[in-house]
Amino acid sequence: MNPTPIVFALLVMAGSASPARVATPATPASNDCRLEVVRPDHGPSADRFVAWLDAHPEATPGQEALRDVLARGEQKAEVFVADIDNDGQDEYILTPIEGRVPSVSLWVYKRSGDGWVRVEVPEELDEERREYYDPIHKEAVGLVRFCGKTLVALAGGAGPDPWRQAYVWQGGKVKTLCDVAWLKEQRRSFQELFDGGLFDQAYGFLEGMASGCLPPPDPALWRWMEADLALTAYRMGTYRACLEHVTAAEKATTAVADPALAKALATDRRLCTTALAAGPAAYDYSWLLEFKRSFSRYAQLVLDPRFNGLLSAAVPDIKFKDGERFRDVLKLRLGLPAGMTYIGDRAVVLDGCMPHSCGDRAWVWVDLKRQQSIVVTTGGLDESTPEAPGFALALGSNTIPPSQIPAEFWTQMNETLSDASGGLDSKLSDFAIDRKVIYAGPSGTWENLAVPSRREEKP
Repeated sequence: MNPTPIVFALLVMAGSASPARVATPATPASNDCRLEVVRPDHGPSADRFVAWLDAHPEATPGQEALRDVLARGEQKAEVFVADIDNDGQDEYILTPIEGRVPSVSLWVYKRSGDGWVRVEVPEELDEERREYYDPIHKEAVGLVRFCGKTLVALAGGAGPDPWRQAYVWQGGKVKTLCDVAWLKEQRRSFQELFDGGLFDQAYGFLEGMASGCLPPPDPALWRWMEADLALTAYRMGTYRACLEHVTAAEKATTAVADPALAKALATDRRLCTTALAAGPAAYDYSWLLEFKRSFSRYAQLVLDPRFNGLLSAAVPDIKFKDGERFRDVLKLRLGLPAGMTYIGDRAVVLDGCMPHSCGDRAWVWVDLKRQQSIVVTTGGLDESTPEAPGFALALGSNTIPPSQIPAEFWTQMNETLSDASGGLDSKLSDFAIDRKVIYAGPSGTWENLAVPSRREEKP
């Protein structure tokens, strides 16, 4: 088994909108604090290192020849030269990359005479993690230089839109970087994502950083980050989340001393309160018919630039008890497509599961005539989940209250969820018998839902 797997982030989705409000841009204090990505070395020194390592299998973590490691499955290797442990001397870092969903291992070596000697990687960097993927520049960012230090950049969190979590390895110890200069750099990167219309990525990026660096090293900067998150949530159509961030920033101090920040928060509150009161905007789902006509029913919809707009229209802005947002859970669980089932041109059911965990499933039922939808995801039958242990299914809709779920939803879901389609192990109505089912409607609250019994088919 390779040490330190770091799995690349997969989901890169775009949207379109006008530029963000400019909010006290984070300007680095010196040129040393400009972020620089460490890229692979393809020069002769890297070639010599690989040749030496291949000739010395005892120096590899598994004590096997490098060519044998790379011969397994879909593998390759990259070499980086950087002072990864910040001791003033460059190390050679080799990263074997494995599989269609790339996972990389971190092998670190120092020069020693005519060869190299392996350096043990600290435990904090020896865990399975995703490498941060930059959706603006479309590249994996595992090593960076910033403020005179080399940082290991990993994807923070387990959600679909991670943040760039940086670690400093120095003096034999590893610490998470959360100083003011780094937060300002993160906020600058957030602005790039926002200006590029990548609102989901921008939100996940900054929200993770803001919540992962508590208490904040600069409370004023943290409040600006909350204002930025509120505006981003507004652009995503998640107005309750927007108001949560406004309230958090306002509660963080008895009075907002910065007039510009006070104005920004007041604007965010007005925008989101007005939009929430107006109710969900109309959304046209008819673009989903394109996949029927092009015979692309197994397309990875999460990569389509229109997908985040579909999430905003379909998924209620609500959290589960563990703090996860319904939107994020559904997005993750549609990551691996299981197909689209069309009921004529009347309706379609999107089916998917979480990569590497296909017991965690999700579906989106869309009524293409009424332009309405209901989303469904499985729960943990043996875990403590949103409302109580044993919740089996969570359903939701921004347009359909639980009392108005159309009969054809149950009929069409029962017809499409079967072993053959990769769905549940029984009809939806049968699956839900004696199990907890919860529903979030336009009101934005969870309530228990009684699933109608399926009528027995006549012989």
